[in-house]
Amino acid sequence: MQKDICSLLSLSWDKFEDKDGFKDNYWIEDKIGDNVKILFILESPHVAEIIKKCPAIGNTGIAMSEILFGDDTPFGELIDTKPCFGIMNICNIPMQKLDYNNYRLSADTRKYYSDFLANDAFFQEFIENIDFLRSRIDLLHQNK
Repeated sequence: MQKDICSLLSLSWDKFEDKDGFKDNYWIEDKIGDNVKILFILESPHVAEIIKKCPAIGNTGIAMSEILFGDDTPFGELIDTKPCFGIMNICNIPMQKLDYNNYRLSADTRKYYSDFLANDAFFQEFIENIDFLRSRIDLLHQNK
């Protein structure tokens, strides 16, 4: 069920057309090992994550580690030593426009990805997947 949930919640690259090397610069892979017991679901990568190519490596990752472990090492770095935890982003590319301004992307490319993220169909599909997951969780609770 773990991989089912992750595939329903996350954005898959096949929905995109790779323009100007966008995937290499902006796509940040989730960190979900086989022994994950607790999965942290985050929104999207931000500036630090893009630079270091790792989820939860910036301020959010530092705050997570401080709260969970009393450590100021970003959670994205610590997670490799803590296989019971996983990190996934709902959207594996930045949802904030400011992240796209620091790279050499053509105006057409910036518009393509901004338009995609603003597309109502993308968010409608996500909402439908959340509703489906809620129904599966409710069913699991009823069968206990």
